[in-house]
Amino acid sequence: MIEDLNESARECIFSSNNYNFTNYKSKADRYFRNIISWLWNFGDGSTSFSSAPVHTYAQGGSYEVSLTVTNIYDMESEPHIEMVQLQSSMPGDVNFDSVLNILDVVIVVNYVLGNDTPTSSEFAAADLNGDGILNILDIVTLTNLILEV
Repeated sequence: MIEDLNESARECIFSSNNYNFTNYKSKADRYFRNIISWLWNFGDGSTSFSSAPVHTYAQGGSYEVSLTVTNIYDMESEPHIEMVQLQSSMPGDVNFDSVLNILDVVIVVNYVLGNDTPTSSEFAAADLNGDGILNILDIVTLTNLILEV
């Protein structure tokens, strides 16, 4: 086995729901010589054999992306795994599943009550009135969005 890729790139170029993984190629080439194959698993059922793929995700969410390389001696690396977090473009979609529903309300209620702490992207999605505070007004606004009031 080749050493694992965890010392290689941790960068992706973000553009909408597209990720450009070209930085992985140049950094992996520095760590491993004579790479002949690349296997990407994008965590959404899609794969690629390209050395520097660009992948488009259908919706926001958290995806586990793995990369395994093979060298000319047919030695395969351990998978290098990264989490890719894509935000939904939908205000109030705090779980980034591209659907506004009661689950988003429950999550925001837990933030307001202090039962859970949002990440910065979750906070931005939950702060629907833009006042920098998560409170009952955000819950009411989200409920109205869901009910289309």
